[in-house]
Amino acid sequence: YLVGGYPYSLSAIQNGVLRGNQRPPYQLIKPFGPKDKRLPIALPESQCLIHFALTNASRSSPALKCYSPRDIDAELRAAVRAFFLDGGVVIDMESKTDSLSKIIKWFSVDFGKNELEILRWLVNHLEPNKAENL
Repeated sequence: YLVGGYPYSLSAIQNGVLRGNQRPPYQLIKPFGPKDKRLPIALPESQCLIHFALTNASRSSPALKCYSPRDIDAELRAAVRAFFLDGGVVIDMESKTDSLSKIIKWFSVDFGKNELEILRWLVNHLEPNKAENL
């Protein structure tokens, strides 16, 4: 894609712009170097809700949907809830185990600095009954 005269791959949009210039999973460097002219448009911090709106067409990725600029925040929160209800978070009360989507693992730095912060983020975005069980 050519935006403002600069080239952007889908990875550069996701990891450079929307994730605040964070390293993609399993890569060593950030999308934009310190002198990259695209760096100023990177968001100041990662917007973790985007992970539940972006799809790579795999079975475990979020469903493809259209979003509107007017209601984007509410729509992204709804996408998170739908993703979690559709198997993104599975809690087995009998065995006292949980299973989280690989999205949480791959992009864990976007959800919190440690396991406790990640759990807090999850609890704040799960349906109340699942949040209680977690």
